[in-house]
This record gives sequence, structure tokens and C-alpha cells, in this order.
Amino acid sequence: RPLEIPASAISDLDAFTLEATLRFDAREDFTFFPLFDCTVSETGFGLALTFMSDRGNPVYLMENGQRRFVSYAMSTVKPGDTRTFVLTARKGWIVVYCDGVVQRRFRSRITPTPDSVTVGRIVDTHWGLGPSNFMPLVKPMKGVRLLSLKVWGSEREYYAPGENRDAVDGFVCGDGWTVEAPVSPDPTKLTLLYIGDSISDGYTPPIKRLAAGKANLYHWTKCWREPSVVEPRQIAEVVACAKPDVIVFNNGLHSLHMTEDRFPDETVVAAYRRLVSLFRAAAPKASVLYLNTTPNTAKADADGRIAGFGPKNEAVLRLNRLAARAMAEEKVPVVDAYSLMAARIPEARGDGYHWKPAAYEALAAEVADNARAALRKNPPTRLALIGHLLPPPAY
Repeated sequence: RPLEIPASAISDLDAFTLEATLRFDAREDFTFFPLFDCTVSETGFGLALTFMSDRGNPVYLMENGQRRFVSYAMSTVKPGDTRTFVLTARKGWIVVYCDGVVQRRFRSRITPTPDSVTVGRIVDTHWGLGPSNFMPLVKPMKGVRLLSLKVWGSEREYYAPGENRDAVDGFVCGDGWTVEAPVSPDPTKLTLLYIGDSISDGYTPPIKRLAAGKANLYHWTKCWREPSVVEPRQIAEVVACAKPDVIVFNNGLHSLHMTEDRFPDETVVAAYRRLVSLFRAAAPKASVLYLNTTPNTAKADADGRIAGFGPKNEAVLRLNRLAARAMAEEKVPVVDAYSLMAARIPEARGDGYHWKPAAYEALAAEVADNARAALRKNPPTRLALIGHLLPPPAY
């Protein structure tokens, strides 16, 4: 049954904490549960949970009218499980936790809204879950029991037990974009902006380790199902946020529907060239590299073995061929992620697209090596030395 937290319980939108413990007595795919909702038009905040079958069961934050991906914390939930979610605001940050673990930190302030916070009530479609977002229509989640609900104001600044209070990165948000960024970028270090789908999420932990103390890393998890359908404004805003010396971008796995009968070669090549032109217009002095698309692999068999390539790999090869043509015309180096990962098929995760940690380690090293090579060819004028960007490869 829906509950309501009165507006008077949150006197300062820069300093409050909401904590809820839930038990899931059932699990049904394509369902949605608005845990907290205080959203009116382009103001307020909310936290929503979803079961989305093969789509990763995302948790979303609604922040000032923009829906932000938080994590896949719901993916392991089974009937009878409990989860504790915390949403806290502190000093210009919005932080979401699940079972005492930080999911994401967003560098943002909530725009005031006069309404109270509802718990578990479907109010309207402002969460944007529907066909226009390439997601199925969802229905209310049933079998959710609220075991406890706690609210704190400015009298307590919430941190999880053992949490590092000196966070080194978080997420900067704009209209339709969310970029992982350093809390305090070092102006004496070079900056790498890398853009891609969930494959880029996979190589984020190892590339952070490679660049620790040596570079500012900005990561935009972004892909365009059709690379001709992009928003130049978003690209310009993200690049302005990062001020990169190197841009590495990828677009492919979400575009495997772009078959030759519907998307002629010239259309695809032109779309890739347009992406390059937008990055160059936004950062004319930056080195631009293209990371080609990783293989579609066969799904794992009952013993966990991967037999080889999957049924959509021909589409991957076509897109890579056309992207290579576009990059040659634009004189953009290509990071050959396809060949690297094709040689590591046993390290595929088994879902057709993703990879185990060792493969992502190799991909991170490849991105780092190519970024370093690009900087040697096009050294930034603001720095005389570039060797400290990333450590040299260990041979």
C-alpha cells in the first residue's frame, strides 16, 4: 500500500537521507516499483526499481526531470530476498546505496518541489518507461513488502559503514547525459574521454587502475542505435565538460539491426563520418580514435563453454568494415577491439556480448596503448611531456 513522507520531513534538499528495506515475495518480469517519488515536471527526485528480464533489471534515479541509470542491483533478487536502498543528498551530491554499497554518486543539486515523497505509488508516466526508450511497457510490481522506512534531515550526514569519504569520482549530469568524472580533475594531467556501450563499462575498472594518478578519465556510457540519430548538443556538452586531449568512441553492438537491406553502406559510412565531425567540432585540438565493435559470441553451453561466434557476428563484421572505411576517410585511427577479443573467445561471459575480467583487462591496455600513441603523434600544446599519461606497457 502506498505511503507518503510529508514535505516537512525534508526541510533541506541538500541534506537528507531516505532508507527503505524491502522484501520481494514474488518476482515478475517487466514490472516497476517507484520506491521514492517526489517528481513534478522538471523538479524533484525519485528512485525506481525494475525487473526487466534480459535487460539487466536497472535501478533508476529521477533527478530534476532527468532519468539516470544507477545500477543493476536488482538483477540478483529472487523471491524472498530483502534489499535496503538508501538515497541521500549531501553538499551538492546525490548518492544511492544498495545494502550498504555505493551504487553511484551524482554531482547535482535537487531542484525544490512542493510535493511530499510517495513510497510505492504509480503516479504517471514521467519515468519514461516505454517503447520510445527501447524498453517494454511495464506494470506495477506486486509482492513488495516495506519492512522499514527511515528519514533523516540535516542532523545526520549519511555514509555507509567503512565507506571512503574522500571519493575520487562521481557522475556529472546534463540534459540527457551522465558522465563519470573525477571529483577534482588535475589540470596538470592529460584527459581521456571514452564513450561506448556496456563494453566500455567492462573495461572501466582496469583502465582506472592503469591511469591512477596519471590522467583524468571521463566516461560516457552512450550508444546510438543508429549513429545518424545523434544530438549534437549532447556531444558538445559532454566534450565541454571533459575538455579532453583524447577522445575514444565506439558505436556498434546496439546497431546490429542495421542490415544492408534497410541501411545501405553509404548511409552507414556517412553516419560514422558525422559522429567524427561532431567530436572534432566540439574538441578541434583533441586526438580522436574509434574503437571498433567487439564480436557477437555464441552463448555458453551447459558446461559453460563458448563454441565460437554468434548468429549476429556477420552484422558486427559489416559494421566494422563500414566504420573502418569511414575512419580511413576521416584519418581517424581504429583501435582493433574486434581482433583482440576474437582471439579470447573462451573469456566471453556467455551471454553473446560481454566478457570476463581478463578480457576487459586486455582491452583496457589496448585502449591505453592507442591513446598514448595518438598523443605522441599529436602532443597537446599545453603540456611539454606526455609520458605520464599512462604507464608504459610491461613486456
